[in-house]
Order: sequence, then structure tokens, then C-alpha cells
Amino acid sequence: MSVGVELSNEDLEAIRKLYKVRWSADIRNWKERDTDYCMWFVYCPNKKGAYIVETGKCLAEVINRILQKALE
Repeated sequence: MSVGVELSNEDLEAIRKLYKVRWSADIRNWKERDTDYCMWFVYCPNKKGAYIVETGKCLAEVINRILQKALE
């Protein structure tokens, strides 16, 4: 039985982009056994230094959404 998560090339590219654009970020996930998905939680500071969070099932989408908010 495996509880690991496989990252797609799109996910990996989004992670690279996140850390190029933001000086600090935190990526976490929650995965239940015997499921094919997990919930992603991504935290990073916005332009004012306040931390914001986005959640979702697709890491690349979550990162893209949080970057839009962080750079507003």
C-alpha cells in the first residue's frame, strides 16, 4: 500500500515558478489511504507580507491561483 503522491511535470514547473517569484512559501498535502488524490495547501506572503493560503486537488492550479492573489 502506498500513501505517496506523484507530481506531474506541470506541478514541478509550478513549484519552480512559485519559488522564483516568492521569497517564502509552504506546500503541504493531506492524502487519505486508498484514494487517488490529495488536498494541497499552499501558503505564501502577498505583496504586503501577509500570508495567504489556497487549497485544491491539483497542485499546479493551486499554485497559479495563489500567485495571482500574491501579486495583486
